[in-house]
Amino acid sequence: MITDRAGAMPAEATTPTWRKAARLTTSACAVSLSVVLLASCSPVPGPIQDPGQGLAATRNPATATATPAPSSGPADAFAGVDPCGLVPHDARTRLGLTDPRDKQVGQARVCRFRIQGATLRNSYTVGVELFSTRGLEDIVAARTDRLADIGHHRAVRFEGANGGCAVALGVGDRSRVDVTAVGGDLEPACDIVARLAATLEPSLP
Repeated sequence: MITDRAGAMPAEATTPTWRKAARLTTSACAVSLSVVLLASCSPVPGPIQDPGQGLAATRNPATATATPAPSSGPADAFAGVDPCGLVPHDARTRLGLTDPRDKQVGQARVCRFRIQGATLRNSYTVGVELFSTRGLEDIVAARTDRLADIGHHRAVRFEGANGGCAVALGVGDRSRVDVTAVGGDLEPACDIVARLAATLEPSLP
């Protein structure tokens, strides 16, 4: 048996064997309890949910609201309208309009007429221009003058991009009809477009 220098036996050596066994058993139980507690606090492994799914991932399909279909955009106010057909034949004769020609110019469907006077000062190219997606507020001109309504439509007078005179009639908020006259003297040109605008206004949507 081993003794210390003073001849006394170490404390460990004097501890009864049954107490050593009890101490070891208590330590083992403490370790087991710690393992159980750690296991109960750890998250249970499972699939990772996309945070973007939110409540939609668990929503009952039977009660889910259907996503509305995208809007098809504003309807064409002039669908099926012939710009040359807006001017009746008797009005063409009264105003001296000849040689009608329809074409697409940029975003406008256009009908061009000629007024052939005795001189260049009283000869004009007259146009009826339909803009399906451009209203009165979209007119690009150095100057616009608000006129009294023509029939049931708002009216604006302005100088066209190529000079001359123009009267625009608003059709709804996003469409308009421009009546233009280019060439010759300005005052007769403005009289021509005012008369033509009043003539075709009843046929507008």
